[in-house]
Formats: sequence, C-alpha cells, structure tokens
Amino acid sequence: MPPKYQGFTLDQAINDAGSPPPPETYGWEHVYDGEPPVSFFTDCDPSKALAIFSTVNATKPFRRVENPTFERDVLLWPARKIQDFADGIRREYYGFCKYISAPRDYDELYTYWDAYDIYYLGAQNLWNVLNHMNFESQLINKELQDEVTPWIEQYVSEVLVDKEAQKHLQDFDAEVHGDILSYFDAKYLPDLDGLETIYHNALRDILMSNCMRLRRGGAVYPQYRIDTQPFEGAYSQPSTGKYFRLSYSHFRFVFDLQRLLIREKATDATNAGSS
Repeated sequence: MPPKYQGFTLDQAINDAGSPPPPETYGWEHVYDGEPPVSFFTDCDPSKALAIFSTVNATKPFRRVENPTFERDVLLWPARKIQDFADGIRREYYGFCKYISAPRDYDELYTYWDAYDIYYLGAQNLWNVLNHMNFESQLINKELQDEVTPWIEQYVSEVLVDKEAQKHLQDFDAEVHGDILSYFDAKYLPDLDGLETIYHNALRDILMSNCMRLRRGGAVYPQYRIDTQPFEGAYSQPSTGKYFRLSYSHFRFVFDLQRLLIREKATDATNAGSS
C-alpha cells in the first residue's frame, strides 16, 4: 500500500506528473542513450548479484541477456507505470521494501534484478522505481514510527523504575561506550530485543532524553505505576481493575497483522473491481 500523502491524493500526483520527459531533456537523442553500456550486461557476475526480485529470493536462476545491443527500443515509464510496478513489488516483498535505499549507480540494480529484467525493463525505469520506493518507504516508516514510538517510550519508562537500570543509563558516556543501544542493550530491554532497525533512532532518542533527565536529577517521565496509572493504549483487567502492558513483540504482531489485513482487503477490492 502506498503511504498517505498530505495535501494531495496519489491520483492527483500521478496526473500532475504527466508523460515522461523526452530524451532531449537529458541531452540525449534516444532513450537508450541513458542506458548502461553493453558490458554492463555481458560482464555481470551472478555470484555477486542478489537479484532478489528477479530470482524470487534465489529460488529461480539468474538470467543473462543473449547478444545485448546498446541501440534498442526502450520506453520511459510514466508515473502510473512506476507506481503500479512499485505496488506489485511491495505486495510481494513488503517487509524487505521498508529498507530499500536510493541507488547511487546502475550496479546497485543487480541487488534487485537480474540482467534480463534490467535490459528489457530498462535500467532508467528500474532506477526510477527504486527512488520512488525509497521515497514511499520513508513516509511509511514515519507512519510506523508514529504508531510504535509511544509504546517504546512507555516500555523504557517502566524499565527505568528499576534503580539499577537508572544508574546504568545515567552513567552512559558516548566517548567511552559508543552507541547507546549497545550500552543499554537487551539485558535491560528484553522486550525490544530484535527491534526492527527503522525504530532504532527513535529508541536512541528516548534513551538519551531519559539519560539527560536523570543526570539533571529529574525523575523518569512519565511516572509509572502499573496498578494505578493507565496510559494511552493500556488494557484493563476486569476482575482486578489493574492495568497491564502488552509487550512490544505482541503489539508488533498485532500491528503487522492489521497491515496484512488492510493489504488483503485492498487486493480483494481491486480484484472485485476488475471482475
């Protein structure tokens, strides 16, 4: 699923993008002038090319190109084609797509596709797909962080009720200990062991904020007492009236399940509309 955009819809953005620019825009006479040279396809090393999408995570063979030529028919994809292609990849590889970065050179295309797909789909088109997916992923990751960060913050507050944990965090020294995540690790945050990397910066900020607060002599904020202080997202136990916290691992499962159901509903709606 594409992210939610502020101030405009996805269809509006696609319509405003219009047709792809002509090759003259880039100083070329033909579209293929922007493609990599023939050696890019003939000299590729399959042992170093993951080609994740083309080989379906190495379950299919890497394909080469027989007798590639530099001059060939290549069409630049419009915004709609780029979006549809990116959506198809995200449906199949949702978890992996969160970590797609913007490519720096054409060689990085081999991380995702084999020589056959790059040649016949067009390196420029796949380059645009990766950049677009990287942009989308930044927005999607921000949405995920906005959902998960309050739970992480609450959990850290609970952990820091323990005086030993407080003392350990207060003694953190970046010049000596390096990364605060390595210093204040799974020993103190067992429920966050295996936390996805997209949340690591949020966790670093939360730990540093608490570290600075403790050094100034302040209390851990928010104050936490599990039997009297409900918090946003807490669940009440009817028989005792006490509140308990869902662990992050449980919340992550529920949240991922919700996103999966949303994607399935969107797919069902698409299929129903096309039938």
